[in-house]
Amino acid sequence: MKRVMAAGAALLLGALVMAESLGAPASVRTSVATTAPSTALGKFYAQHLHWQHCHGQLQCARFKVPVDYARPQGATVSIMAARALATGTSRGPLFTNPGGPGASGIEFISDPQYAVSATARRNFDLVSFDPRGVGESSPLWCLKGAQLDTFLNIDPTPTTAAERGRFVAAGRQLVSACKRENALLMAHMSAVDIARDMDVLRALMGQDKLRYLGKSWGTVLGKVYAALFPAHVGSFVLDGAVDLEVPATQAAFDQGQGFETAADRFVAWCVSRGNCVLGPTQAAAKQRLVSFVASLDKKPMPTNNARRPLTEAQALTAIIGPLYLNEGGYQWLLTGLTPAIALHNGAVLQSIFDWFVERNDNGSYKNNANTAIYVTNCLDDPGNVRTVAQAQKLARLWAPKLPLMGAAMAWSDLPCAGWPYRPRLDIAKLVVRDVPPMLVVSATYDPATPMKWGRGLAAELPGAVLLTRVGDGHTSYANGSTCIDSKVDAFLLSSDAWRPTLPGVGTTCDAPTA
Repeated sequence: MKRVMAAGAALLLGALVMAESLGAPASVRTSVATTAPSTALGKFYAQHLHWQHCHGQLQCARFKVPVDYARPQGATVSIMAARALATGTSRGPLFTNPGGPGASGIEFISDPQYAVSATARRNFDLVSFDPRGVGESSPLWCLKGAQLDTFLNIDPTPTTAAERGRFVAAGRQLVSACKRENALLMAHMSAVDIARDMDVLRALMGQDKLRYLGKSWGTVLGKVYAALFPAHVGSFVLDGAVDLEVPATQAAFDQGQGFETAADRFVAWCVSRGNCVLGPTQAAAKQRLVSFVASLDKKPMPTNNARRPLTEAQALTAIIGPLYLNEGGYQWLLTGLTPAIALHNGAVLQSIFDWFVERNDNGSYKNNANTAIYVTNCLDDPGNVRTVAQAQKLARLWAPKLPLMGAAMAWSDLPCAGWPYRPRLDIAKLVVRDVPPMLVVSATYDPATPMKWGRGLAAELPGAVLLTRVGDGHTSYANGSTCIDSKVDAFLLSSDAWRPTLPGVGTTCDAPTA
């Protein structure tokens, strides 16, 4: 998982069109309890999965779901699911989602040792799926190749009328392209739609209770599923928590603050090593980093490809990308910044950008995640910033507080303004009731999903316990912490979801000792 909420949108752009909505009023919180499929949906719950070997050690199977669950007799979409069988005696399936939105669940479990701990590998069959419109599940590409290159290189901090015009125009192009490709699917890629698909898969695998690991945006999917299908909730781990009750504009600021803090920690690390290419003090080094990114607005930096210089959008993304990692990220970022600062060559930073957006050397892209993130995010949360003037005002307010990230995050709330479709349920208003205790995991310096979101989500879920990792990087389970892994595994291995083995309230892992 590389993106969540506005992380990608902050560096991409915006879209403005007409609206179609059946959402709940903002003042209403919705409690939904769907315990059994309707008769009209029965045929989808009665399918049979035919597993075949795929992606090396995985088994894959397809199943169909209605594009619009309110019209089950209408068009359908094919969903690809995958599983990695337990290396020991299986205790049943552990469903997973790596986040995004727009990340491939199949890719996530294709090398299972990086998805879960060795203990979980022995005890559970890992199950995941590519969400509708993503990867191998009828992907909605919208933009490809050179068009996507242009889209991803739009100035993330437009300051002139021409830059603002290109920002808005590119957003309109995205919407038009998605609608031309498949407007019906575009209108039904919300978290609610994806949660309903996951419930069909649960039933097709013969499970009454769902054991689930959601990472990053996968925590959104977990909460939405629990609100819709409380009777089918088993042991849920929500790692890298997103708090849906935080308003969109505040969430953008929170995430910008998370990455700003992570950048400050990188700068402090660089200075502490001595001979930091950015400068001799933290203040000087941070100012050099901010000035370097800003300088690319007017004059992109040469790379090893004369036709493809390093842009401001690429540089900011290349700085953010390594900050997602909790080990090795600082060194990788320094390896990219050193030739850029010292030699005026942005080739290494550009390679980091390409890794983050999953761009191949030939100009194609590995998947459609860069546009799928917009379709789902903009369906579920159109945000509060509706005009260029509002984005400009936020940029002026946030830039002094967040010199590296403030302006970009201020504009990140605009992409979803006027998105042409709205889901029938407002996920921010869903309430979770009558479910077993869940385990929420957050890290103190997670840049993409700040610690405060973990506290908020845990407080919203009945009986939930928050497990804290002290450290950097995005998400915590199966990410180098034996303390986190042991406590999550103990929870998942609990024989009774209603009486699980939970860490004590306030448990913290990996805190430095005096």
